Amino acid sequence: MNRRRLGQQAEEMAVCFLEARNFRVLERNYYSPYGEIDIIAQDGEVVVFIEVKSCRTATFGDPAGWINRRKQRRLVLTAQVYLQKTGFDNLCRFDAVVVNYLNTEPKITHYKDAFLPEYE
Repeated sequence: MNRRRLGQQAEEMAVCFLEARNFRVLERNYYSPYGEIDIIAQDGEVVVFIEVKSCRTATFGDPAGWINRRKQRRLVLTAQVYLQKTGFDNLCRFDAVVVNYLNTEPKITHYKDAFLPEYE
């Protein structure tokens, strides 16, 4: 399976995983001039911006660690665009969902508050 298809499959699995835990998906693949957010959902009153990562090997470590400062900044800027556009003034957080394909059955791990935004 190619990387793009693997990523799409991981996002589908993440959506099912989140919905089973009573998240309400608001947007998928939300784009702004700063970048893309894979999933925007609501967890109770909290708006959650979710980055989905997938891996087939442990060579490069935990995929949640792949969300570097540059990516975090782009996610925060995109989230700000979304919040301004929609008028949401709810609390928000940034999560990561990792789909690990190392074994025969994919393993999904949800990291709440995967990072805290840095404001300048």
